[in-house]
Amino acid sequence: MDNNVDKFEYVYSVQVKIMTSILTDRDFTSQILDTFNPSYFDNKALQWLCEKTFAHFQAFKVMPTLDVFHIEVTKLENGIFKKEVVSTLRDVWVNIGSEDLTYIKAEIKNFCVRQEYKRFLSRGVDLWESKDYDNLEKEFKDVSKRINMETDMGLDYLTDIDYRYTEEANDERIETPWQVINDMTNGGLPKKKLGIVMSPTGIGKSWFLAAIGAHALKQGKTVLHYTLELDDTYVAQRYDAIITGIPFNNLKYNIEKVKQDLSKYQGKLFIKEFPPGTLSLQGLEGHIDKFIMNGVVPDLIVLDYVELLRIPFNNNLSEVKVLGELYKDLRGLAGTKNVAVWSADQSNRDGSDEDVIGTNRISNAYSKLFAVDFLMTVSRKEKDKQNKTARVHVPKSRLGPDGLTFPSKVDTEIGLIELYQPQSVKGKKMNKDMVSDEAYIKKMAAEKYGNYVKHNRQEPIEGMY
Repeated sequence: MDNNVDKFEYVYSVQVKIMTSILTDRDFTSQILDTFNPSYFDNKALQWLCEKTFAHFQAFKVMPTLDVFHIEVTKLENGIFKKEVVSTLRDVWVNIGSEDLTYIKAEIKNFCVRQEYKRFLSRGVDLWESKDYDNLEKEFKDVSKRINMETDMGLDYLTDIDYRYTEEANDERIETPWQVINDMTNGGLPKKKLGIVMSPTGIGKSWFLAAIGAHALKQGKTVLHYTLELDDTYVAQRYDAIITGIPFNNLKYNIEKVKQDLSKYQGKLFIKEFPPGTLSLQGLEGHIDKFIMNGVVPDLIVLDYVELLRIPFNNNLSEVKVLGELYKDLRGLAGTKNVAVWSADQSNRDGSDEDVIGTNRISNAYSKLFAVDFLMTVSRKEKDKQNKTARVHVPKSRLGPDGLTFPSKVDTEIGLIELYQPQSVKGKKMNKDMVSDEAYIKKMAAEKYGNYVKHNRQEPIEGMY
C-alpha cells in the first residue's frame, strides 16, 4: 500500500472510536485489513496502536489483549511517546461499548473503498495512456478484490459434502443440566444460537437460567451472567445453592462447604448486575468485548432477561416491533460473538392459568418468536408450588423435535430442577403428583415423547433419569 495516503479529517474523539472498533471487532478488522492504512490516523500513538493490532492479528488470528499492549509498551524507549500511547490506549478502552461504533465502522468501510478507488484512478490513468492494458486489468482486479470486504463466501454445496458431516462443520454445543433437553437438541444449545425460558411471573425463570449457567461452569465453560432484575450477590448465592445442594437460607452457615465444592471446577463465571432499563444491547456487546480484550472468551451468555434491556427509541416502529427487532439483534450478537445465549421471557397473564404454555402466550410481541432457536416454557400452578412440581413444554425448536412436555420437579429452596421422560419411572410418578385439569394433554405428550424415543434411542425407557 502506498505510504503517501490521505489523513483522516475526523476529530480526535472519532479517530479514537475508529481504533476502538478495530480492537474490539475481529470480523471488522479482517474485512478492512487489506484496505486500511494505519497512516490514516494523524495521531502517532493511534498509528502505533493500529500497527501493533494488525501485526498481532495477522500473526495469531486473535485481537491483542490489554496485557499484550502492556508488554509492547514496555519495549518503547521514548518516555514521552510511551506516556502518549498509554493515555491514548486509555481513551480507546473507555469507548468500548459506545453506541455509535456500528455507524463508525460503516463509515470507515466506505472511506476505505473511496481510498482504493482514488488510488486506482491515479495509477489507472497512467496505465491507460501508456496502453499497458494488461497491468490495468490486473490493477482493476486487485482493487476489486480488496474492496470486496466479505471474506466468507459461504458453503460450497457441491464440493463441501464431506466437510458438512464433520465435527468442525457444527458449532460447539453447550449442554443443559437436563438430559431430555440435550437429547432433543443433539447435545445442548449450539453457540451462535438463542434459547429462551418463558413462564408467568414468579414461576422460577431466573432459577432455570442459573441452573443452565451452573451446569456450563461444571463443564469447564466460561459463563457471563448478566442480571437486570436481581443483585449480583443474590444471584451468586443461587448458584451456590444449585451447585452445593445446600438450602438457600442455610448457605451462610456452610461457607466452608461452599468453598470446598466450588474448588472442584475449572470453569469461569462472572456475574454483572445492571439496573433495569440502563443496559442497551450495544452496551451488553461492549461489556462482552471488555472480557474478550482481557483474554476471557465466553462460551455462554446468560441474560436475565431481554425485556429489561433499555429499549431503543424509534419513531418509525411501535414498541411491539422494536421488541421483535431487539430479539433479532440479540440472536445476531450470539452469532457475532460465537456464544450460546440463554435468556428469559414472561408469558402473558393467561399463561398462569394453563397446564401447558404454548407460543400463543408469548407477551407483547409475537415476532420475538421468529428470532428464537429454542423455546421452553414452564407452568407451575399454586398446587404445583406446594408439590414442587412443574410442566416444562418445548413449543419451538430449530434443533430437533418440538411439541414435547416433560413432568418436572422444581425445588427453589435448594435450586433443584429435574426434567423427566414422561414414560420413565420418575416421570410417571411426577405425573401422578401433579394436579391437572387437562389429563389428555399429559397422555398425548407422553405418547408423543414415547414415539420419539422409540425411533431415536436404543436404551430402555423404564428407570431412565
